[in-house]
Amino acid sequence: MPHAQRVLVVDDEPSNRILVERALAAAGYLMTSAGDADEAMAAIRRSGPFDGYILDVMMPRVRGTELAVLIRRTQPDARILFFSGYTGELSARATAFQPNDTILAKPVSVGDLRQAVSRLLAP
Repeated sequence: MPHAQRVLVVDDEPSNRILVERALAAAGYLMTSAGDADEAMAAIRRSGPFDGYILDVMMPRVRGTELAVLIRRTQPDARILFFSGYTGELSARATAFQPNDTILAKPVSVGDLRQAVSRLLAP
């Protein structure tokens, strides 16, 4: 039996973190969450690497795209889903994304979120 995939969600909005955690935990993923880049890096040091990362693009201090660079210093092949309510921000930062990254605009349905994560983590 394959192991449950481990996902770290990083979002400064608690309601977004809770939604993502609940939706993906119900689909069988093992979830960890963080409210900012510092918490995320601590979680990675403590429990990482994770199979996948869901990063809010627009966070105070360290943006999701910047956090992705930090994650990829030790996990170059990290699978990252960028999550943002600012589609213009996603377009402006397109150069920060790797070819296999996934980008989802908020708001998103639970079904679309699960589908995107499933595709992201597919072998």
